[in-house]
Amino acid sequence: MLIKLCKESNIPLINIVRRDEQVKFLKEELGAEIVMNSTSPNFFEELTALAKEKKAKALVECIGGEMTGKLLACLPSKSTIIQYGVLSEEGLGAIDPLLLIGRGYSIESFVLGNWLMKKGIWGILSTLKQCNKLLADKTLQSKISKTYTLSQFE
Repeated sequence: MLIKLCKESNIPLINIVRRDEQVKFLKEELGAEIVMNSTSPNFFEELTALAKEKKAKALVECIGGEMTGKLLACLPSKSTIIQYGVLSEEGLGAIDPLLLIGRGYSIESFVLGNWLMKKGIWGILSTLKQCNKLLADKTLQSKISKTYTLSQFE
């Protein structure tokens, strides 16, 4: 969904995955232009160069742990990491305070409920209208691989 939304809005998107099969899937099935494998030997050097070339200023991150600090160090000055998950189940780490201060980085969190509360009622209604449009034109669409009945969960 994010790939489609960024394409429609003309926002360059650097996708980061952990397996070559995911690289292939995002490119071939979803039309992603830039997909990087974080397990490649030169990943951080390549990300640093690409972030500079694309003038990346934001990174939406869900892993947490030391990965957050390592990714932050790849971004140009005055960039922001928006943390929306902690799949590693570890606190944010490997963040060099001198880089944080010297490069003017910021770290934000994203919690949908908080974001909606800031929008107010008219902002929420506008967001719902936009979501309905994106659902209708299938921009926001999930592929369901398998379904389960309630009785299958015991």
